[in-house]
Amino acid sequence: MVDYLHPLDPIFDCSGRALLSTSLVRVPSGALLAAVVVAVDRSVWPASPCLTRLHRSYDDGATWEYVCDILPSFDGSLFLHRNVLYFMTSSTDFGDVLLAASYDEGTTWTDPVTLFRGEGAYRWGWNTTSMAMLPHGGRLYKAIEYGHVAKYGSNRAAAPASAVELVPNQIFDLAHYLGMLSIDEDADLLVPENWSLSELYLPVETDPHHCIEGNAVPTPSGGLVNIVRTRFTGVSYVAAVDTDNPEKALIPLGEILNFPFSNDTKFEIKRDERDGMYIAVGNDLRFGRQVLCMAVSGDLETWRVVYVIADGRGGDDAFSYADWIFSGEDILVLSRTAHNGAVGAHDSNATTFHRIVNFRQYYGQEALPEFEGEKYIVADRTTKEANII
Repeated sequence: MVDYLHPLDPIFDCSGRALLSTSLVRVPSGALLAAVVVAVDRSVWPASPCLTRLHRSYDDGATWEYVCDILPSFDGSLFLHRNVLYFMTSSTDFGDVLLAASYDEGTTWTDPVTLFRGEGAYRWGWNTTSMAMLPHGGRLYKAIEYGHVAKYGSNRAAAPASAVELVPNQIFDLAHYLGMLSIDEDADLLVPENWSLSELYLPVETDPHHCIEGNAVPTPSGGLVNIVRTRFTGVSYVAAVDTDNPEKALIPLGEILNFPFSNDTKFEIKRDERDGMYIAVGNDLRFGRQVLCMAVSGDLETWRVVYVIADGRGGDDAFSYADWIFSGEDILVLSRTAHNGAVGAHDSNATTFHRIVNFRQYYGQEALPEFEGEKYIVADRTTKEANII
């Protein structure tokens, strides 16, 4: 276990009592770094400025030690660029986009620079999430969303049809515009003017309210797409990036149907550069956040669940919002984990570390029996199915 916080422990009341999104990176010395955000639960949402706890492992994940706190920070991503460690994060839930650098592998950090401003608490702002920074064609790319949350209390008549009930007697309405951050790989990342932001795009034809937490993914033909979760069972959404004009809006491509992950929980897709296969880690939608799985695809459109990373069925444990990296022949996974009396699967209280040994052995495997046969239930959709290739 990397980190644990009992939901009744007030030690981080300045930030919250839940351990939420995670980020994992291996630094040049070989050590692993794990970032874990501490935040309030949804009963006090949106979050105030939060802190992130940074942990380090010198023994490939067997043991972990605390390094430092990073404040303010909500749902940040650790990434390396030319052997410098960076951390991109939001100042709060739907806040400003911040970026800091570390030249000693996370022990100390520069002051953060503000790349893009939000509109302040309870208004519109940025959602960065712990998604990967992707090098592609001489630039770095990261999916981002611009959104908001509005609280309607118990007055259902005042809430639009898009509202989603998250806690008793409180209704929240979310909306998210999709965007893509990018920068020339030779530019100074700490100069805000060097960053480009695509024109924001509202995916009204699919799910404008919960289309969020996108993955910047290279296509088999060499293009670049953003694959995004939706609230619909078995549906993810795809939009293309114009890499010749990175400030142009994303181009709608349609939906991936019968996708095993999505349905209001994060998934993360990466490409194995050696074999060209795509790997997704996320929650099988039939079991909520209790089952964390690995799925594989050769074309980004047809997926097979081939490995169960963690299984909480039969108990109260849940594993979600995983961040993961390639590590030689293995895959290393960091999970946002509900364990030992967490508030719930969303408001988790632990961070756990997992390893998929020799992950390529699963490429030729058929779908696991318990994930085979029953098609994922797809809502009555009117938009086109995506053609990614």
